[in-house]
Amino acid sequence: MRTLHQPEDEELLADDSSALLTSLKTVLRQKSRTIKLQWAAIGLLLLTIPLVSVLSRSEQRCSELLFAPSPALESVLDHGYHEDVINGSTHYHSRWQGHPNEDLDAAWHDIVNEGLMKISFEQAESLGKSLDQAVQVPPDLLPKYGEGIVVSSDMAHELHCLNMIRMYTHQDYYRSQPQVPLLFRQNNENVLRKHIDHCIDVLRQNLMCTVDTSLITHRWIDGRPLMQPDFNVKKKCRSFDAMMNWIETHEIKELNRRPGYGVPRDQPLTSGHEM
Repeated sequence: MRTLHQPEDEELLADDSSALLTSLKTVLRQKSRTIKLQWAAIGLLLLTIPLVSVLSRSEQRCSELLFAPSPALESVLDHGYHEDVINGSTHYHSRWQGHPNEDLDAAWHDIVNEGLMKISFEQAESLGKSLDQAVQVPPDLLPKYGEGIVVSSDMAHELHCLNMIRMYTHQDYYRSQPQVPLLFRQNNENVLRKHIDHCIDVLRQNLMCTVDTSLITHRWIDGRPLMQPDFNVKKKCRSFDAMMNWIETHEIKELNRRPGYGVPRDQPLTSGHEM
């Protein structure tokens, strides 16, 4: 029978101690790496937070520099930009082109939403306009919509103008319809011409304001002696659908169903806000 202090036992103890020490060193190295990674992650996070804050402020500053104030801006920018190619070919036919018919008029109706909407007094003040005579939500609609200023979309107005010019070029067709459009039914030629001139100049001002920097290339086409412009131009586009959704979300539907246009002049205004 062996005693506990025989040489073989000492060798086994030495081997066990060595193995334990090796395992302990391995565990410590792993923990050291873990701790270093944790501190690296914390350091990266601490660096990222101010960077995100700076980028956020930079994005907000860019928006302030590039776009006029609008409560709709954030909703549209949240959808970002997408690349698209404007098809400028004379052979291209969209659903908004051609001789007037019911389908064509329906297509224009789908994109021209001049619905009246409500924004808050604070949002209205950011537009940079005097609100002394601004139309407010009428008293009978206050329980549903609350106080605010009645507005409409300038984008919709521009599309409305483009549609009016289109209809004016086909006025023989529209005047011959059983239901003559309001544009021709309520306006004499002098007023109608002023309306169209107004629309042309509104579109001119907007085009000169936005200053499109896109460029048109030219190409040679067999059988043609002169170079031909390639009007298919790549653009960076904002979301039209996002703007349409914002309009629909803020629309005061009752005003848009009333005869005439919106709030009658003899409608008393709400006095719940000092302007």
